[in-house]
Amino acid sequence: MTSTTDGVPADKQDLLIELTGFELLSLLAVSTEDAARRTREHLHLPEVASDSPLLTAGVSSLLVRGLCTMESGTLRPQSRLDALVTVLTRANQWLEAAGIADRTTGSALLVGSELGGALLEPRPYSIWHAWPMPPSPDLPTAGARFVRSQFENNTGRPFAGSLKLTTASGSRISAVHVDTAGRWELASGPGDTVPEAVGVGADPSFRVLAEALA
Repeated sequence: MTSTTDGVPADKQDLLIELTGFELLSLLAVSTEDAARRTREHLHLPEVASDSPLLTAGVSSLLVRGLCTMESGTLRPQSRLDALVTVLTRANQWLEAAGIADRTTGSALLVGSELGGALLEPRPYSIWHAWPMPPSPDLPTAGARFVRSQFENNTGRPFAGSLKLTTASGSRISAVHVDTAGRWELASGPGDTVPEAVGVGADPSFRVLAEALA
């Protein structure tokens, strides 16, 4: 799987932050905000005790890399990482995007808050790529761009692309299936259901996914 910055504004694409899963886990564990817990869950990172060696490993790595400092026993993210952690721990919307072609899967978590947004993409060996997004980002549109990139970069068929948006009021999902003959089907509905798919016209922009979340 190749990395993608689709969904990230052009002026933000050179602001990549690379973090290990241990580092992300440690940064989220420092916060007492409920949004930090929900972000951790959406990233599928485990819940660990405050004295876990996983957190120790993450903190040590952040300090050695100069991404954080320790002030009066408190971990302090520095520079661009501080802005990213603020978004992740104060988020009010989360969008999971995925594209599956043949045996190739690409996925990302897009996080939105009043202070800005972020796109996080898992990489091999428990590494995460994170990019900042502007305040009040349009997560469905950015997520649709991510799915489109998976469709264009992986030519195997059938293809399945999906978005799941979660907010304080609940969650909604939308999913597209493209079969080997090029026929498209769309399904959408509440996030806790398996909605029935219906035939739709081909939409290579994948805007249909974003619109189905409305």
